[in-house]
Amino acid sequence: MEAEANYPRAGMYVMGKCLIVSVQVELYDDVVVQVQNGILAKVRESRLRGVLLDVSMVEIMDAHITQCLSETLQMVEMLGARTVMVGIRPAVASALMDLDTPPLHLRTAVTLEQGMAMLEPFIQDSEPASLSEDDPVSIDEAEVDADAPAVDDSVSLLDDYTSQALTTPTDPENTRGR
Repeated sequence: MEAEANYPRAGMYVMGKCLIVSVQVELYDDVVVQVQNGILAKVRESRLRGVLLDVSMVEIMDAHITQCLSETLQMVEMLGARTVMVGIRPAVASALMDLDTPPLHLRTAVTLEQGMAMLEPFIQDSEPASLSEDDPVSIDEAEVDADAPAVDDSVSLLDDYTSQALTTPTDPENTRGR
């Protein structure tokens, strides 16, 4: 664990129900894993409803790192928070297209302000929407699968998966120079 303390960190700030993550360091595999773990832990602990990932200071982002960040944001969505990646530099976007990077299915914005505007409706809604009388099935009539894992069980499985990823040796072909 002491070795992790030497890695550069991304700034993480909670504003209301939104986590703002500002990545201001060069991204290597270990840094991305650290950022991923930090984001997932903060979303889970604070029950956040939005995550804004600011990569405007990142000058180089290869296809592998971009895929890892995309997967992190997908994990956050699985935990129930909305995500937006902001500040992708034109040169980074161009390089990713040149590398034939598969299309990333994420919300993006040019600026923090635009990203916050995209998250605003989601993070302002403090209570989940309730079913109305016009809905075809009411909560009382809904079938519940008694064998389905509880939400806490799913989060524990995600924690186990993340911990396993930390202890699994990194594939040398996916590792950039350190």
